Amino acid sequence: MSDINMEKFAVPEFVPERYVKELAKSCVGGEELAQQKEKIQSLAEETASALKKNVYENYMQFIETATEISHLETEMYKLSHLLSDQRMVLTTLSQASVLGNDNTLSRESLDNHDLEADRVEEERKNKLNSISEKVESCMNLLDVPERHLLHEGDLLEIDAEENTALQRMHVYLFNDCLMLTSWISNRRGPMRYKFQTSYPISTLAVVNVRDLGTVKQAFKVLAFPDTRVFQCNSLTIKKDWLDKFDVAKKMHIEKENLKQKKKDSQDKLKHESLESPSLSVEEIPSPQIASLPDWLSDVTEELDVFIVERHFQKTYDLMIKAQRTLSTEEFITHPQRTDILKKIEQK
Repeated sequence: MSDINMEKFAVPEFVPERYVKELAKSCVGGEELAQQKEKIQSLAEETASALKKNVYENYMQFIETATEISHLETEMYKLSHLLSDQRMVLTTLSQASVLGNDNTLSRESLDNHDLEADRVEEERKNKLNSISEKVESCMNLLDVPERHLLHEGDLLEIDAEENTALQRMHVYLFNDCLMLTSWISNRRGPMRYKFQTSYPISTLAVVNVRDLGTVKQAFKVLAFPDTRVFQCNSLTIKKDWLDKFDVAKKMHIEKENLKQKKKDSQDKLKHESLESPSLSVEEIPSPQIASLPDWLSDVTEELDVFIVERHFQKTYDLMIKAQRTLSTEEFITHPQRTDILKKIEQK
């Protein structure tokens, strides 16, 4: 009797009933039939294991692809703004050239630019004041000069443990924080919502939630020690929220990087100003600070993703890799080293 292998079951014309009958006829005694049964069970277990492995590999590829798509969307958003700024500059320069001055901008153009900036600032303040009038016990939205609204909308909060509906929420996403408000029922007048809480963008991690039972089009907001789950009315609305969260995160990272660069520059100037040119001691050139690799700059964000996805081995490996890299001679004096190590230890 021929050995049992996968090719027999892979042919299109394979019929299980016919195969069982032929196997029963060809086997001599119950012992041989039991052996064939064990072989089939073993083959089934191997197939199931291979399927699980393939599903896991495909899922990891999906996660990596989704991350790359998110990065590309952010880059496209930046490029769009950059092109808009360049278009405005070219338009202003062309207008100045028509007026016969190729090297300087006209006073009228500068005045128009100032008026446009004033108009944008006025719209920002009016929008924040309008939100404050709608939210009872609202926090001071104008205390941060650069704060502006990125997105808002109605969401249904879901219990993170029981997957049951809790309350109807109206959520505001600003460039620096997330503000949660609840609906006020049977209330007349401008105030429609009540302030609940707010979370700084720097402390947030937003995770996609797979559809399960009645919970669909949902995402999870992680802000230690709180975990909030929100359900959207449609997949499009959910995508909008995730995209805006990603934009807010990127803007925060860019702002922090600019602050760090400015601080490094000021520290360098201060250090140079303290040096005495009259000293006879031979000058020692200051060491060049190596720039951090992209993966090391974003290591805390990647750790948050791995922890949420419960990839604890990857989390541990990445933490060890980051700590070893920051302990090398190249990065031992880097100004961001202490801050990154502290954040890694907090994970």
